[in-house]
Amino acid sequence: MKPSATFYCKDDEGRDLSAKEWIDFVASKGFRCIEIAVHALPKSDDEKSEIIKYARDKGFEINLHSNYGPNNITDTDEENRRLSIDQHKASIDLAAKYGLGVVVFHPGRRSDPSDSKAEKWDLMFPAVEEIAEYAKQKKVRVGIENMEWRKNEIVHTVDDLNRFAYIAENNPYFGATVDFGHYASKDAAFPDIFSLKLPIFDVHLSQFADGKAHHPITYEGGVVDFERVFRALAEYGYQGFTVFETGGGYADGKRYIDEIIAKL
Repeated sequence: MKPSATFYCKDDEGRDLSAKEWIDFVASKGFRCIEIAVHALPKSDDEKSEIIKYARDKGFEINLHSNYGPNNITDTDEENRRLSIDQHKASIDLAAKYGLGVVVFHPGRRSDPSDSKAEKWDLMFPAVEEIAEYAKQKKVRVGIENMEWRKNEIVHTVDDLNRFAYIAENNPYFGATVDFGHYASKDAAFPDIFSLKLPIFDVHLSQFADGKAHHPITYEGGVVDFERVFRALAEYGYQGFTVFETGGGYADGKRYIDEIIAKL
């Protein structure tokens, strides 16, 4: 397992320049892996290049988390659906350009709670197939992520992820991102990663408590058993990123990293 810090590229005032400060900070703490949220990178290609090269020069391995938020590959609106797929392709292009690691992407969801789950799945399969095939062409690994148990989300469990197993059969660049905090949002469940039919390319760790995920793993009173997580990943033989999602702004992130290191 490769411990990784999250990296959102903005400080509490929204300054992109804090990216280098954050890289320097986590490097000083012994991290050599970092996952960058693409949506938070500067818009300018030159500025993106500067940040990525700075991290690479510091010796970091880098994964990317593709655009999320309003991005939805099963959007009811065809134009928005096309744009969402293309944004994931752009993240794959960025990874290919700089020789980066895994690109994490979110599955589709309902645009409205009244939408049919079956219809969304019918839209999702060709969308994911297209993203996976593009990744294969670019020789970039992509990991589809299980989501929190929320009213519009439809991909939560190992069984849900296994519905994409047919794509992985002939595509070594397609796998899963297992988010243990998301998984715990459903009745404090724990994923049976040994029954997962997709290879695990990426792991996200946060605490689920007070009805929400993305608390740092040091948060008290949560339901995720991290000792169990680490034992399971070790038994599985997982060798990829283990991403500690810290949440908050730049100052909170620094404090959480210190707390996480002390806890581990």
